[in-house]
Amino acid sequence: MQRASMKRFGLITAGLTLLGWSASAQVPATTGRPPSGSGQQESDTLTQKHRVNPSVFVTYRQLQDTRDQRPDSGFQDYTTDYPLPPDEVYLGNVGTAAYPIIYQPRLLPGWDPGIHVLDPYRFFADSTRFYRVSTPYTELGYLVGGKQEQIINILHAQSPSPEFSFALEFRKINSQGFFKNQSTDANSYRVSAHYNTPNVRYNLYFVFAGNKLNSGENGGIANDTFLTSKIYSDRQTVPVNLGGDSLSQFSLFNSSAIPTRSYVVDGGILLRQSYDWGRPDTVQVNDSTQNYLFYPIFRIEQEFRFSQQVMGFADTIPDNSFYLAKYGLVGAGFEPLDAVQKWNQVSGDFSLMTFPVPTNQSQYLKAGLTLESIKGYFTYNSISFSNLLGHFEYRNKTSNRKWDLSLEGQLYLSGSYFGNYLASAGLGRMISPTVGNIRLGFTNVNQTPAFIYRFFQSNRFLAFNNNLKQENTTRLQFSSGSDAWAYNLEVNYYLFGNFTYFRDYTHSIQDPAAFTLLQVIFQKQFRIRHFHWYGDLAWQQPTGHAPLQVPRFWTRERITWEGGVFKGHLGLASGLELRYNSPYDAEDYSPVLQQFVLQQNTRIVNLPELEAYANLRIRKFTAFLRVENLNTLFHENNFAAPGYPYEGFDFRLGIRWDYIN
Repeated sequence: MQRASMKRFGLITAGLTLLGWSASAQVPATTGRPPSGSGQQESDTLTQKHRVNPSVFVTYRQLQDTRDQRPDSGFQDYTTDYPLPPDEVYLGNVGTAAYPIIYQPRLLPGWDPGIHVLDPYRFFADSTRFYRVSTPYTELGYLVGGKQEQIINILHAQSPSPEFSFALEFRKINSQGFFKNQSTDANSYRVSAHYNTPNVRYNLYFVFAGNKLNSGENGGIANDTFLTSKIYSDRQTVPVNLGGDSLSQFSLFNSSAIPTRSYVVDGGILLRQSYDWGRPDTVQVNDSTQNYLFYPIFRIEQEFRFSQQVMGFADTIPDNSFYLAKYGLVGAGFEPLDAVQKWNQVSGDFSLMTFPVPTNQSQYLKAGLTLESIKGYFTYNSISFSNLLGHFEYRNKTSNRKWDLSLEGQLYLSGSYFGNYLASAGLGRMISPTVGNIRLGFTNVNQTPAFIYRFFQSNRFLAFNNNLKQENTTRLQFSSGSDAWAYNLEVNYYLFGNFTYFRDYTHSIQDPAAFTLLQVIFQKQFRIRHFHWYGDLAWQQPTGHAPLQVPRFWTRERITWEGGVFKGHLGLASGLELRYNSPYDAEDYSPVLQQFVLQQNTRIVNLPELEAYANLRIRKFTAFLRVENLNTLFHENNFAAPGYPYEGFDFRLGIRWDYIN
């Protein structure tokens, strides 16, 4: 039944795509030319002799953008092509559960299913890039690593006419992993389109995004001492807690079924359309050519969203001792363990926007209402509810880009999440091109705890908590940055009230006492001729006995030589990378609930991770060569969480080709 419905869902969305539904823009649109001075410049700092024809352009916008941006063409940092950021904690194999080591609370009111451990590998509608290109544009990426790790990235964008653009994206992650029963297989795809009428009054966005993620769950290794035993020099033979002892056959497109896994299968549509009233204008390009411009003054906007998420855990050969110790299940080994939840969400929004200064589309006022309906299906139960949300937003970024003021508010007016709200304000100032920007920010969120804290059901046990109150989180923020001084600084001060967390593998709890968290995040680049030093630092300090475990200190340091060789035909960035975090009681992991849980009995003490790399660039072709985890040559593996070691010594080779037809 589920496969049939998803198939019909895919056919419907494919039909909508063929109709050319697309997106609106919040700046004056032109016909066939990129706006002057639009967006970010390429971050490639290496001098090369091969330059792209200036008449060829590739720009994009996201839903929240008011100006065009350009894709990052730099190749100094391979993590821009890797699905996991460098500050992410993951369970030892790409595609497994992950969370950021620099703590990031969810600052959004309203419904949240609460399962996010596979989010770094998912495509989302809200992060879609709507491309505008002068000629067909393609990005191809392929990465191969140890233990049959393979990652494929494909992006293709076209603008068949000045009014219509579309893009297709696909990513596949497939990896056996260094340890037993840790195989992953993730497929993500996204279709986006952008259309505006020739007079630029009517605009349309369309996005279809879907994911099918499977992550093997081994419950961690049975004993840490196995890592120092010569018997287990082949890490695939180290005993683990879940998934049995058999070694599965594995390949890129025909991997065997993962016996114990967590999974996410989702798909969703976003459709946003608008109609503008405003002032048309023309710009004289030359004696015979004019460009048409349109400056909106008033806009009506309608948005429709539909999404379906299926999230679950399945163990076809459950281990009785593990489930007895961690979940209190007696006789769990006699039948498969299954836990699944399915969510359908439909929402419609109607908003009004006004632009007080037509020539400055970065100044606007927006207000609207959103009606949403949500249904959840579990192993034996179901639930449905609806909400009415009011929202407003004011943004004023002056035409000279010196001042940037933003105000935002959301309030749930009725429904199951009545009283949830968000209040946010920010003020930024460009001091000078040398000193750069400074910004002050304030955010306060009152939110109902994520659904998984309140209810979770499997075919073997039920976990619920009906005594949870609404959480309240406040963030005070200061940030500054300068391209001339090559630095970025961010200071966050959080105040948490009714903080909700898992105290063990099944039970949630709320801390009634308020506590704070101070974060300082700093990035700086030093340069002496061809030598570059990229430093990333983070310092985090919770107060008192806060139920939040984070490392006090984290750093990533890269020392590289960068320049052009072979008379500038080849760009080279080669050097060493070091990552380190101070010892801390890293969170444990509950595979059935797909949740990281608080623990204070095992302290994770890791050596610095050391990598050597060489990144090469010839025209639009880039190659990444990396030798990783050199620290494991003289010490056992580092750990991500209790029982979960990171990979051993590894070699990765990746390529990226940006093709402009």
